[in-house]
Amino acid sequence: MEKAENLKKLILEEEFKQILKPKKKELDMKNLIDNLPDDVEETYKPSAMREYVDSLSYTKTTGIKSEGATLEEQAKHTNWEEPNTEHIGQTIVNLLVGQKWDDLMGLYGIDFRNYFVMDKFNKVKDFRIKDFNNRILEIEKEKRWFAQYIHNKLCEMKGIDSLKECNGIEIGSGTGIMAEWMAGRVKHLTCADIDEELIGYCIGAHKEFKNISHHLIKKSLDFSMHNNIDFVYAQSVFIHLGVIDFYAYLKELKNSLNKGGLIYIDIIDGDLDVFNFEEAEMKRQALALKTFYGGTGYLFTVNSTACLAKVAKELGYELISVDNMNKELPNTHLIFKKL
Repeated sequence: MEKAENLKKLILEEEFKQILKPKKKELDMKNLIDNLPDDVEETYKPSAMREYVDSLSYTKTTGIKSEGATLEEQAKHTNWEEPNTEHIGQTIVNLLVGQKWDDLMGLYGIDFRNYFVMDKFNKVKDFRIKDFNNRILEIEKEKRWFAQYIHNKLCEMKGIDSLKECNGIEIGSGTGIMAEWMAGRVKHLTCADIDEELIGYCIGAHKEFKNISHHLIKKSLDFSMHNNIDFVYAQSVFIHLGVIDFYAYLKELKNSLNKGGLIYIDIIDGDLDVFNFEEAEMKRQALALKTFYGGTGYLFTVNSTACLAKVAKELGYELISVDNMNKELPNTHLIFKKL
């Protein structure tokens, strides 16, 4: 019986490797299973967070079908490009070793444990590989879609057709999916992140792109080495950061930006009527704060468009674009212009 179980684990591990095709590190499936947290019985069940993340799929988030989008019909988004599926699952596989389970949720908004199938004795008996890969593919599609959206909004605000002659910075580049899309459409792009492992991963993944460089934000917020910057974007970054972070970034980036340079961010906007504490993650954070007051970190942070516009004005910026593309979600996309 034990030999059969071990054989099944080996087969699962091999299937996993074949589908994900890791290049840098091989996923140690046995190690992952053996080191599941003690509360796996609860965490295995699809959580409210997972249901929320599922609701953020490309179509549900934007109200736009991924096929056949046109510039006019899709609020100046280009036609959808099918992503390269060669690296599906690569980001997860290369980051799993040495990472905390919670880091996966923080980086990707998914809980890896939700894809384990348990038996009646709460032992792992299978892994939903297809569902896992479909979710990774969906995330990659969303990232590429937002890269197109940001590119087109920046062009619209600048009154130009492309960013081919522009230098930019991506804040919170993660695993570099958006940068890969941007690379062929800009003069130069700097990928900046606070995570040294992610920067290391991006350096390897971006070897083919001669116009991408990388910047590790370490110890201090310093962009003084970057000059002649025409645009900055930070997608799904300031949903985790507050107004003080916003102030610090805009003040520091002002020295790097050319006059008329643009900064794009997206926020959870407390100014919107649709914002409330019925959303699952907000409820979780409020409960955690009540239970562990003073020792709880936050996944999401609520901001205010009016407040950020006021802060930006004091720093010499103007808010020139406000887009709440999905009226059912309290997410607002903002673009600021250096005066």
